[in-house]
Amino acid sequence: MSKLARYLRQDTSPEGIIFEYLVYLLRACAGAAIFLYLGTKFLNDNERNHIKTLKGVSEGIASVNRLTSLKFDPANNDKLVFFTGKIENDIPLVDMNYEISTNSLALYRTVEMFQWKETYNSRSTVGSKYSYDIVWSENFYPTSAFREPGHINPEAMPIRSKSKIAKRLRAGDFILSNRFQQKLKNTKIIDPSEIKNIPPLNGISSTITKDYIYYGNPGHPQVGDIRVKIEVIPSTEMSVIGRQSADRVILPFTSKSGEKLTPIEVGSIAPDKMFLNIKEKANLRRWSLRACFFIILFIGFRFFAVAFVLLTKVAPKLGKFYSVSDLIVGFVLTLPYYALIIAYARSDYNPELSYSITAVVFGFLALAILKTKFSNQKKKTIVNSNTTQSGGEKPEKKAA
Repeated sequence: MSKLARYLRQDTSPEGIIFEYLVYLLRACAGAAIFLYLGTKFLNDNERNHIKTLKGVSEGIASVNRLTSLKFDPANNDKLVFFTGKIENDIPLVDMNYEISTNSLALYRTVEMFQWKETYNSRSTVGSKYSYDIVWSENFYPTSAFREPGHINPEAMPIRSKSKIAKRLRAGDFILSNRFQQKLKNTKIIDPSEIKNIPPLNGISSTITKDYIYYGNPGHPQVGDIRVKIEVIPSTEMSVIGRQSADRVILPFTSKSGEKLTPIEVGSIAPDKMFLNIKEKANLRRWSLRACFFIILFIGFRFFAVAFVLLTKVAPKLGKFYSVSDLIVGFVLTLPYYALIIAYARSDYNPELSYSITAVVFGFLALAILKTKFSNQKKKTIVNSNTTQSGGEKPEKKAA
């Protein structure tokens, strides 16, 4: 924007530089249209999705049924049920490289290599735009892809990361839908006694550390060293909420608003608490996205301000705004527009709050307009008064 800012502040018309002027104007108009559309759409969708979650949570709390046992009861078919019990996996998960066989709910093998990584810095103005650092990474960075010589990695990684998740999670008479697999957490390092074989890699034997199977010297890592972490999600007691189907599968809870929820947590957690946890996470996500969408709208209105200033160079009657900060204008326009989008999106769910936000925004706008109008009238009065006084003064008589 610095080059454009200097251009805007030049007290010249676009005649003679019409092409450059049109490029700036089109770019500003396109930027305003794109960012304002994206910011409006995403902010509106974010608010409506959050409302769907809130409605789903309220509906779930009101309709959930507690199961006293993990025995299948047809009377609960198609109902929202809650239970606490041990989640198990009957089909072992196997890692052939280390001869691991476990009935855990998930098995993760994370392999990292100590290697050179190339980073491109487009803003670098001194020396090379490429920097090189030695990092631990699951990704392999081949030396042949580097732009500058002198940084040599091994030809390949001798072993790769791999993950396996149980296909059939069972709790008593019930089977959990595959959607619950995505919510599994609480990983832990596998017990070394479950590792039956630790093969060498590239002729290098391993060292067992607290968290890793290490190939090399853990105290002095060198390029090419490998470390392997093997983790599992153990079979343990969990709290689950879902819809019971006739074939004994616990399905995700689909609310009337269309929100799909798969509450599952480690330990014995009350259903109300589980739903409130979903609400808290949704609130955190909503505010994080709100901040992102505010920035998108701000960029859009900043482009809008630039486009308007460019137009004043062609139509001076619009006023001289060359010295107006596009940052300030962007913020001043973004704030009320941002608030109105939120108010509109929440008008059905919380009309009182929506109407209050709308009233406050238009109230401030009305005050700003009245203040501007009063200020302009006051300036005109002062100018007219000064003009009258200067025109009504009588010329002094010359002394005889």
